[in-house]
Amino acid sequence: MKARNLFFILPAICSIVILTIESCKKKDEVIQYEGLLLVSTSNPIPVRNYKLDIYQPGNGGIPFPITSSSASAEAYTDDAGRYNFSFKPGNSTFLIFRGTNSSPIDVRGSGNGYPSTYFMKLSNDIKTYYLYKKVDTAILAVNNFKKIEASDSIMITYLTNNGNTVKYKTGIIIDSNAQKTVFDTIYNPIFTFFDNQSKRYEPNIDVKIKKQSATNFRQINNTSYDSIGVGDERRREFLFWHRN
Repeated sequence: MKARNLFFILPAICSIVILTIESCKKKDEVIQYEGLLLVSTSNPIPVRNYKLDIYQPGNGGIPFPITSSSASAEAYTDDAGRYNFSFKPGNSTFLIFRGTNSSPIDVRGSGNGYPSTYFMKLSNDIKTYYLYKKVDTAILAVNNFKKIEASDSIMITYLTNNGNTVKYKTGIIIDSNAQKTVFDTIYNPIFTFFDNQSKRYEPNIDVKIKKQSATNFRQINNTSYDSIGVGDERRREFLFWHRN
């Protein structure tokens, strides 16, 4: 009975292996990317002569692929804010053949007086990118599980068009178990980390707190990471959790 089952199973296994090998034995391919880069949705002017550093990471894994090589390229937007470049992905080495690295392609932009930006998982599905998302007025609130004393120091770090901004605040008292208590308001923060897959920005506002007797600041978690879509906003609340 076992030999009979093996008689039917072996051809199926061989077929799967052959199909896998053939599907992965691709010739070296070149991907063409083109689109438009604007400053933001409320300020849709072209981002001119902006450097784009394109990078695809390599990796190693078992069983497939065994290794993948990285790849990189460099491009610039033109005077109209358009980019058009070819990118050759790295190679993936399997047991007996070579294919194309399928790892995501990321882009870091910089230069010409503009803020740096980062596009994760570059895609041709999006034809217009924005340098950043801007919020005119950001309200910072906290769900508090440990009392914040007047002697505690709060450090707030965020990015604006003028660069990285750091604020320090003391004299704030927030009782434990207080919910959605506003502790600060900041103006014109911008968000520059864009994930093409989720089509959302990471709200990179960093808040830390330090007790008077402590040496180091401790992180307060931001709960808004899944809620920053494309499009500038006049006002938005960012909620943090303070547990430690």
